[in-house]
Amino acid sequence: MEFLDALSPCWSLGQNCVPRWEAWAVVVAAVAVEVAYLAIGATVFLGLMTLKLGQAANRATAAALAVAEGEAKARQIAEENERLMILSSITPEISFAETKAHRAIDTLQSWGWSEFSQNEQMQQWAFDSATCFSFPVCESYKDRIHLLGQPFASKLVRAIGIGRTLKSLEFDYTQGSPEDRSAHFVFLIARLRAIEQDASEVSAECVRAGEAAGIRITVGGIDLE
Repeated sequence: MEFLDALSPCWSLGQNCVPRWEAWAVVVAAVAVEVAYLAIGATVFLGLMTLKLGQAANRATAAALAVAEGEAKARQIAEENERLMILSSITPEISFAETKAHRAIDTLQSWGWSEFSQNEQMQQWAFDSATCFSFPVCESYKDRIHLLGQPFASKLVRAIGIGRTLKSLEFDYTQGSPEDRSAHFVFLIARLRAIEQDASEVSAECVRAGEAAGIRITVGGIDLE
């Protein structure tokens, strides 16, 4: 009550009751100061909370990036391991195709068109040899061949495609005119050379994959590719 009396000796305003306005001014000023302090405190509090939230968000972002980087690295390692496995798996098939194509080219070129066109046994040998260029093991990885990277994936796919076209050689040759048969003979050598070149590059990558995987085989001091 003493505090209230200090503000005004009476509370029924009238001629005989005048508030002490200077006291009220002090009170209002004090309240204003308190409100200002509260506003400053609230601003500081909000600033600190914003800082903390920002720091927490940065930590969460860093953690998410670390997880993403870890997953990406694990995926990269898994894909590289799968790549090495695929190359190791197709090595015998690719090596056989390269060797077979090389021998077929040498044989056909040694015969020449004039001799080949007159010898049915030679023709039948060529027809039978053409059917050997299939890639069942490679094709079993058709959905994962892209893991081999370029240019090896494209070269392997091209070799597979050319090998398929050779299966119709006998029909195309026997049903064609003499002029067409000569062209088929030339095209046969050209396609075999393409298979040899593509298989050779893929085969070399297979060897590197075997070395990277630590599974290169040596028999009697000779490396088996």
